[in-house]
Amino acid sequence: MRRALILLAFAALPASAADLSGFPGFAGFLEAEAAGARTDFPGAEIRDDVRFADRGYASVLRIIEAGRMSFVEAQTWDAEGPVRLDRFFAAGVALDEALAAISAHLRAELTFRFGRRTREAATAPDVAVLSNFTILPGAAGLAFHFGPGEVGPATAGVVTVEAPKAVFGAWLNGAGRALFP
Repeated sequence: MRRALILLAFAALPASAADLSGFPGFAGFLEAEAAGARTDFPGAEIRDDVRFADRGYASVLRIIEAGRMSFVEAQTWDAEGPVRLDRFFAAGVALDEALAAISAHLRAELTFRFGRRTREAATAPDVAVLSNFTILPGAAGLAFHFGPGEVGPATAGVVTVEAPKAVFGAWLNGAGRALFP
């Protein structure tokens, strides 16, 4: 699988057509959102990293740097539009257990990295809270992305924590099993 890092200038596209060719709505969304960021933060540097584009899904990590501020946003789409984490798990108890397992994994990793308990609100077992994710290359798992100061010291910058399939695989539904074989 090919990974691409695209630095956006004022007239650049958010990602190459080859990377997101099966996701025209996603590419258009990224361009429109980048235009808004350029208006809100003139001179901002916008980087889109296509993390995954396979098996009917695409994941892009966008980092916006504007002066001393940094923002991080991960988006995962299928051909129809944005995908939430609950797409991959059976509803009800299975979803709750998968989210709890992912949350516990993130907290353990962050505590190991930073030597202190992380801000629990940023890793709560909730679909809305855990929405900043991308699919790992080869669909080996999920990566969760946090902005500077969100889960560790601001000096740590953007923080990414990977959750291998072993963390959540027991609760995958049919769509999840197709993506994460």
